[in-house]
Amino acid sequence: MITTHGAPLSLYRDRHSIFQRNDSHWTLAEQLAGQQAPTQLGQALQQLDIQQIPAHSPQAKGRIERAWRTCQDRLVSELRLASATTLPQANTVLTRFCADYKQRFARPPADADSDFRRLPRCFDLARCLSLRYQRVVAADHTVTLGAQSIALPSLPAHRGYAGETVELSHQLDGVLRVFRGDTVLTALPFALQEHAERRPVQLTSAQKRKPTMPRIYNLSGRPALAAVT
Repeated sequence: MITTHGAPLSLYRDRHSIFQRNDSHWTLAEQLAGQQAPTQLGQALQQLDIQQIPAHSPQAKGRIERAWRTCQDRLVSELRLASATTLPQANTVLTRFCADYKQRFARPPADADSDFRRLPRCFDLARCLSLRYQRVVAADHTVTLGAQSIALPSLPAHRGYAGETVELSHQLDGVLRVFRGDTVLTALPFALQEHAERRPVQLTSAQKRKPTMPRIYNLSGRPALAAVT
């Protein structure tokens, strides 16, 4: 949609966790900023300057779900009738389906001016629409993503950048690119999947009430109990 028409002014959506944070955990940085860090999709919408309008009522959510029901029901049947089994075949069916759908249900707008905006020429859309993670470079010039450790190249003149924050951009082409500012440090193929941010597990009321056993220390050959805090 963005490459064909441009970026819309706003997005009318439900309150799913893909759009907004629904957890109660706040990091120290988020507390200082006064707001929680956005989700992956929320971060992309912010960078594209697309206003999010969440639906707060069942009637508003129904307007969204009716269109999705058509796509998830009728479009699936059209794909089955056309025996589409590959992505090019599915795109051909989708093009025909959209043309027929517009002809049958489209109505002329009261204002024909487009509210879609063109992106700046130098805008990196692939980086914007990727899974993005902030990582601090370790002393051995490595960063981690999931269980993988990624070695970063050294800078010219043997200058180091350990302790700096870099961005890992896992893009839709299956390539993981590590950015230091706007400079690509390295790019390597990586299985595309989202890695959850590390957040403390919320304790239940029963877990909070469970007594904590004191730790036992051995001081001068005699066992001693540490005070429970």
